Amino acid sequence: MGYHPTDPNAAGYNASSFYCAYGALNSNGNYTMTQPSPRSTGLRTQWVKQIDLSFRYRLPESWGFKNFVLRADAFNVFNSQPITQRYVQHENAKSGSEYTPDPLYGTPYGYLNPRSVRLGFDILF
Repeated sequence: MGYHPTDPNAAGYNASSFYCAYGALNSNGNYTMTQPSPRSTGLRTQWVKQIDLSFRYRLPESWGFKNFVLRADAFNVFNSQPITQRYVQHENAKSGSEYTPDPLYGTPYGYLNPRSVRLGFDILF
């Protein structure tokens, strides 16, 4: 995402409009042109493959428990950690007709939550 060159409404979004600088860098290390950058044409993230498990055990009434259920939920059992978000701002500044490239462009900053377990009990009534 980058600065929109002509539309004042889109330019109000600064570097979050769907225009992206392109071409060769000038002597200052900046881009001088932008072009439309439609959604889903930029960076991609990895597929999310997550397996969750859930266990339930109803305590027997013979133990003195009536309508109690113990439960355990395991999330992301195989602890897969694919990238779920990337930094998508292509330029971080505009000065006149020059667009400064953002060095963080494409950097991963979101991952799938790690393996976790939740324990609890239910009272049925």
